[in-house]
Amino acid sequence: MRGLQRVLPKARERKVPIFYSTGKPRSGAQRIFAGQWAAKNLRTGEAGEEDGQQIVTETAPGPGDILIPKEKPSTFLATPFLSHHLYHHVA
Repeated sequence: MRGLQRVLPKARERKVPIFYSTGKPRSGAQRIFAGQWAAKNLRTGEAGEEDGQQIVTETAPGPGDILIPKEKPSTFLATPFLSHHLYHHVA
């Protein structure tokens, strides 16, 4: 975490695009498409389990950073992630 905390300000100074992804909560009919991850994961519900979708405060997005909400585990599947990379000329 400390390494990332040192790198982020330097990347922002150099105008390097910084991307974050996080899950968005599902409700109603959307829950039908949530999949069976929890049913297959034996570690679900462990004591002290934190929300793995939450971005920690120490590395929170800053002004100009790009937040990509996702509905599936992959940042690449059904998100605008690739479009953002192409727009910002990220190789």
